[in-house]
Amino acid sequence: MAVFGSGTSPDQVSPNSLLGGAAFVNNNDLAVQYAPVLSLDMIRGATGIESKYIIVDDAGIIGLFRYDSSDTTTADNNATVLVTSDGRRYKPVVPGRNGTTANRPGTVGLPTGYPYYDTTLGKPIWWNGSAWKDAANSTV
Repeated sequence: MAVFGSGTSPDQVSPNSLLGGAAFVNNNDLAVQYAPVLSLDMIRGATGIESKYIIVDDAGIIGLFRYDSSDTTTADNNATVLVTSDGRRYKPVVPGRNGTTANRPGTVGLPTGYPYYDTTLGKPIWWNGSAWKDAANSTV
């Protein structure tokens, strides 16, 4: 018998039955390395994702996302909010700093590609070496 059988006979155990029906479980803040890698279709069609972190690997978006238990209303926008079919909202973990537009870091010596989550705009932006740009390449 394989470690995880099909679950169709009494001597086989389905991995989902071991997880109480949930396909992905990871509620430990320190266990990002166990985050499941999912496509957008998998996220949107899934119920029972219980991981605090997920890694999205899809044609249009790649990155680490964290479950925001305080948000129950924001719509899926295919960028800064991804919503599962049972309503869990995942938001990107943005490396670098975050804050208001007025508190952006000084640009002298700032490396090209530096990420910043602008809380005034409510979206991630990047320094391109001469201006702050959003994901649509608009100057912000």
